Amino acid sequence: MGCVGPSGANGSGSGFAGGDGTARGGDVAAGGQDAASSADGGQDAAAAADSGQAGADATKSDSGQPPPGGAHTVASCPDGAFPEPNPANPKASLASITAGFQAAQAIAFVEAALELRYPVGKTLLAEGKKVPMGGGKNCVDAFFQASKANSPSAALGQASTLVHECGHLYDMGQSGFSGHMYFLNEVSKFSCAGLSYQGSNKGFARSAIKGDGYDATWTPCASFGMSGCDGYAPIYLNGDPKDAKFESGDQGYDMLLEEVAQYVNSLAVDYAFADQSQFSTSAEDGILTFLWYMTRYIHLARTQHPAVYKYLSENQCWRHATLSIWGRAWFYLDKTKGNTKLNLKGAMLRQLVDHPDLLDEIQRLRQIDGCL
Repeated sequence: MGCVGPSGANGSGSGFAGGDGTARGGDVAAGGQDAASSADGGQDAAAAADSGQAGADATKSDSGQPPPGGAHTVASCPDGAFPEPNPANPKASLASITAGFQAAQAIAFVEAALELRYPVGKTLLAEGKKVPMGGGKNCVDAFFQASKANSPSAALGQASTLVHECGHLYDMGQSGFSGHMYFLNEVSKFSCAGLSYQGSNKGFARSAIKGDGYDATWTPCASFGMSGCDGYAPIYLNGDPKDAKFESGDQGYDMLLEEVAQYVNSLAVDYAFADQSQFSTSAEDGILTFLWYMTRYIHLARTQHPAVYKYLSENQCWRHATLSIWGRAWFYLDKTKGNTKLNLKGAMLRQLVDHPDLLDEIQRLRQIDGCL
């Protein structure tokens, strides 16, 4: 399928077309984007995070080394050249809107605050809430707790979840049966066909990454609410793709990448409003976990599902979408590194993402793209 790039030039990998019509299998209803944050607690995982041991039995590659100097992006490639025209700005003053705060107008207040500090989030919330959910509700009805929004800080404490979940609804509302749409910002949008759990050019279930060898360093929790393990796995990597029951983990690469895109937004929102909260969040934990899942999926595709890998890596739309979302993630992760208010296990998870074999999968995509 043809693509239109961020600047409107043909062939650079983005554009609108629509999605695969896939139901999300309960992700939006799983309790919000921070549902797993209370389940990934415990301090005993750091010692297990020796990234040099993860995936020891996995196939090694010789495609070249990751970017030098610890950088996660390459300026000449879609990840390093990714445009973010209106980045989150935590220093923008909120004084003009907080003075007249009224709890009854909390959603309007959140939208106004996003307009000042993270305009992309304002777009996702405002447009996402126009997309109907089941029972006549929208994403604000489903995920905003008005009873807990009686102050500016309390209302803004819900902004990350709202933007994340409304972002899902906006992307799905703009998608159709011919491809999945990813809205990254005002100038970068991708609509790529295939890599769903069904249909033409389908992917494989994202839950297949469990047991790939890399999760030995941060094992999946057996159930939600456990500590000292990967608390996102019971929500996002659950189920058995071979049984008749469709569950979140049965979804393919298209919805895995969708989660990565929205966890970038979660981090950007929490970064924008960190000064409004006295509590730490799992903002970094979420996006780092999903970058880890994404590169593991690509590695598993290359080593065990060659047809899926061929389509993912050689299709310009998927390759550019993957690299651009990776680049956008690191745009914000580089700003938030060391900020203890924005992570619970960020240091450990960064080690997992930085496993050489997994960074190499991104490098391979760059090489296929010919941008090095």
